[in-house]
Formats: sequence, structure tokens, C-alpha cells
Amino acid sequence: MIAKMRSIGSERLFPILGGFLSDPDSEFRCLVSEAIIHIDPQAGVSLLLPLLDDPEWVVRVQICGLMHDIGDKRAVQPLIHIMKTDPDPMVRNTAAYALGGIGDPIPIPALIETLDIVDGLLVDSEAIAIIEQWDEQEGSARSVLKSLSSPRQRVN
Repeated sequence: MIAKMRSIGSERLFPILGGFLSDPDSEFRCLVSEAIIHIDPQAGVSLLLPLLDDPEWVVRVQICGLMHDIGDKRAVQPLIHIMKTDPDPMVRNTAAYALGGIGDPIPIPALIETLDIVDGLLVDSEAIAIIEQWDEQEGSARSVLKSLSSPRQRVN
């Protein structure tokens, strides 16, 4: 089926498939995005990047994963934005994964910025906020972090 779609050409198919990217069914949008990438990955990037703002987290995760697989540098800035601002942690993590797959050095400062160091431990800023909230009520966040960390996670 993909070979047949490729033979028709992205110039003819993408206007049709692009219309399906606004379908109310999020699973269908994911399937269409995957078909677009299989037909013409480089031409498909510009069609798919707007889906990083999709209302459904599953679609945003899908697009981040596809951007990882394609490795197109046009996705770097939109992925940095998603990694920093998306409300869903799964989407943010997948955006970071995608940036790693693209392999461009531009997002390195943004990736470092999303991390925090507490007592020599590398931890996620969101995790720190949650633990510190608990810390005010129940006990010591630093001792929890230390007990959960392994030597591999230590930062010198």
C-alpha cells in the first residue's frame, strides 16, 4: 500500500492526507502522520510539525517519535519548545528523546536547563517541585533523593 502511495507522489497525496490531520479521531491522526512519513519523510515534516500543538497528548508523542526517526533539523526548535512547555511529562520526555535522535548540538543548553542538581544528584525539576512539596509536610526531600539515586546518577 505504501509503495502504491509513493508512486502516486506526495504532491498529489499530501493535500488530501493533510486534511485528515484535523480528523476528530486522535488514533486516525496518528495513523495518517505515520503514512505521511512513510510516503515522503522530508516533505512530510512541514505537514506534521503543527501537530506538536495537537490537543491530544498521544498525537504529540507520536509526532515527537516520528521527528526522532526522521532526524530532520527543522524539528529542533519546535521540539525544544515542546520539551520546555508541554503540560504532559510523556510528551516532554519524548521531545527530549527526539532531540537526541536528531543529533544537533543546538538543543544541548535547553536539555541541560531542564535538569537540576540537588546535592550532587541529577534530577528532573518537576520531580524536585513535587518532592519539595512533600518535604514541607512529611520529611526530608534530600534524603529521599539520596536514597533513590544510584552512583551512576551522581554529578561531580
